[in-house]
Amino acid sequence: MPQNNSAQGLVVGGIVPVTTIDYPEHLSAVIFCQGCCWHGPYCHNAGIIDANAVIPGAPKWEEVLDFLDKRKGLLDAVVFSGGEPLVQPFIRTAIKQVQEKGFAIALHTNGHNPELLAEILPDIEWVGLDIKAPFADYHKAVSETEDDWAKMKAHNFGAKVSQSLDILLKSGISFEVRTTLDPRIITKDMLKELATELSARKVSTYAIQEYRKTDNDSAQPSDADIHSFFTDTELLKELSSLFPEFIVRRG
Repeated sequence: MPQNNSAQGLVVGGIVPVTTIDYPEHLSAVIFCQGCCWHGPYCHNAGIIDANAVIPGAPKWEEVLDFLDKRKGLLDAVVFSGGEPLVQPFIRTAIKQVQEKGFAIALHTNGHNPELLAEILPDIEWVGLDIKAPFADYHKAVSETEDDWAKMKAHNFGAKVSQSLDILLKSGISFEVRTTLDPRIITKDMLKELATELSARKVSTYAIQEYRKTDNDSAQPSDADIHSFFTDTELLKELSSLFPEFIVRRG
């Protein structure tokens, strides 16, 4: 991976100037890194999946740094999100540059690159790890059509995500695992299977997130199917019993 003392090559798809939800209990800015290794059907940031796409109004890296200079003392942290930040060759340099400005660093990642995650983890204060489905079913969550499932299954992406989880568990860093409940990808039984495994591996914070309909594909799930996870009180009670902290995010 290229090394450089500048992160000018970092491709930014957008920025949220201030948020309190993307890094819990911290006032943060969010940098959306452009590009992703997967093309899941429920992605609500589909417009920045292509690292080469031209995003109107997207800031250059130098503009992001100028913005952060003006927010010193006002913001606690900067969240690198995406897309997928770890597909960017300049991500380590970018993190260092922001860290040198006095901001804490948080990372949202899909866990596809455990080796790079382990390398940058010493510079990170908090991680949001997106685990989309039980590890054996990952091919269904990272491609848009059933035609791609066989190809995706051969890559065994679930094993990579599982390795990333192990790295976080061993590191002692603060993190949460989150799963977006797209009923086209994950069933209630699959969710219980995944949650049981995460609990057995001593994940302390687990969040389930309501799927938000997108316009990046044609076959959308029904509102009833989307809401069924959250109206099933027995399911929520069972999941809550598995984790010290269980979070339900809707809307």
